[in-house]
Amino acid sequence: MAWIGGIFNKVNMGQGELRKKLALMMETASLASEPSAVAYPRYISSILDDANGKALVKVSLPVEETSSQHVYTDYQEKLVLIYDGHLYDFEGMEAELPQAQHRGNRTTAESLVHLLAELPGEMEQNVREALTNLDGDYALAISNTDRIVISRNSLGTKPLYFAENNTFSAFASNKKSLWKIALGEVGPLRAGMLATFDSRGVRVEESSPFAKGETYIISMAQAVAEYE
Repeated sequence: MAWIGGIFNKVNMGQGELRKKLALMMETASLASEPSAVAYPRYISSILDDANGKALVKVSLPVEETSSQHVYTDYQEKLVLIYDGHLYDFEGMEAELPQAQHRGNRTTAESLVHLLAELPGEMEQNVREALTNLDGDYALAISNTDRIVISRNSLGTKPLYFAENNTFSAFASNKKSLWKIALGEVGPLRAGMLATFDSRGVRVEESSPFAKGETYIISMAQAVAEYE
């Protein structure tokens, strides 16, 4: 189990202010069963991009065994991937990588971030194409020098929320993290959707279509679950 979050700065926000907002967001990442004196759970990894005004963070909660690696980057460290959940292999990924970058023990996350770094064109289009072949249960965020892209798989068991104002935009695994930094109109990223954060704001579009079978609604709780 993990919590992920991030901020995209639209104006000239200083490093100190960026770190302060990120710290406030992380205060809501602890488990309800943890005593309030526990500031942060067991593992914390963060990426700060001061030159471009972005911050990404992943907190792994101490409820299951978690890999010590939480943030994945390409060889030139220009692209960053964090995620909550599980990523499984998908067909054709290694075949798309240059021969020099093939590695038998590479994880799916490592292969994905290296593949996206190699593909030409806009990052959100590359992410969309890559995710159509990715099997997993996840909510993820990918960042390069000028934008952040977030997405959830079509089954949507791992939540993500986002919001923005005139100064910055942000996302997180829970609503409280965004309320904590004074973002009022918080919305959910729906299952199978993708959102792009850049200097123009946040744009939401379909990530990977998922053909659902016929659904019979028998309760309000089920109706809400199906909608989300």
